[in-house]
Amino acid sequence: MKMGIAGIMVVAGLAASAQADFSGPYAPNQWEFINNGGSGSINTAGAPSEVTLTGDDSALANTYTQWQIKVPFGGTFKFNWLYTSTDTGTFDVGGYLTSIDGVNFDYVQLSDNATQGSGVIELTDVKQGTYLGFYVLSVDGVFGPGNLTISQFSGPVPAPGALALVGLAGAMSLRRRR
Repeated sequence: MKMGIAGIMVVAGLAASAQADFSGPYAPNQWEFINNGGSGSINTAGAPSEVTLTGDDSALANTYTQWQIKVPFGGTFKFNWLYTSTDTGTFDVGGYLTSIDGVNFDYVQLSDNATQGSGVIELTDVKQGTYLGFYVLSVDGVFGPGNLTISQFSGPVPAPGALALVGLAGAMSLRRRR
């Protein structure tokens, strides 16, 4: 059986498909919770359907509550978000974050207390190994925390059997060279 480069490319193209929840490689225990002080928390009781990140409300200033994962498979990520708070003004904000190196983060604000709302985000061409996550920043830490709920999360996962097919294609390619 001969498999040319085109055949290998087709098999490799099957390697990822979407998954629509916090399970498997995106299960809550695969994520890292980071809190630089205060009472911020993550509630994963609604997983695999949704998770809620809650910011600080302990009167500490400038506290980040974040939840992140090192992306196991590159591709497109999509999620719904809902930001709520009993606080007013712009003293709490919520959004998503990315980082290529896990040190220097880009924080994308989705909402704050004054503009509470919801939406859908789709991030295309996210590279494997990139850090992706969510955050709530509390500037003042009083009058109620910001809450960011993420639902309908989807990220790339290997299609069943695709990795085996890619391995088979590679082995066949090596055999052909001999």
